[in-house]
Amino acid sequence: SSTPRSSTQNTVPPQTTESVYKEIENAIAKERKNGKISAEVFVEPIPRLTPFCEPYVIDRKSSFVKIVSGILENTLKEKPVFYYRRSVGDENRVAQLGIPVLTIGPAGGNAHEANEWVSKKSLLVLEKFLSNLILYNFN
Repeated sequence: SSTPRSSTQNTVPPQTTESVYKEIENAIAKERKNGKISAEVFVEPIPRLTPFCEPYVIDRKSSFVKIVSGILENTLKEKPVFYYRRSVGDENRVAQLGIPVLTIGPAGGNAHEANEWVSKKSLLVLEKFLSNLILYNFN
């Protein structure tokens, strides 16, 4: 009999979906060789309505990123924070095309939940940033 097990694996650059599969398959092969696994093991993605998104890293040396970060810093009066996110979105698709991506939004909590909220103050700061960004001449 088979017992389905599922696991979630987040990928961060330079990992790819393919490299993660290889890591898992190599770990299974090692455990099989050591006698710790004797059953058949299959590694496959959980079915999704949309394709998997590969991870990306923001190129902080990109002129676009430098300009937008500068405008954001001038608006916030503090340096913006760059970090990895543990989710996927449209920006993953854009980044896969080699286009610099920055995800910028208001502060809040409970994202994508029934009680999601956004700070009004941060929304007003975001409005100011977007206004400054629109008024910037990228030429």
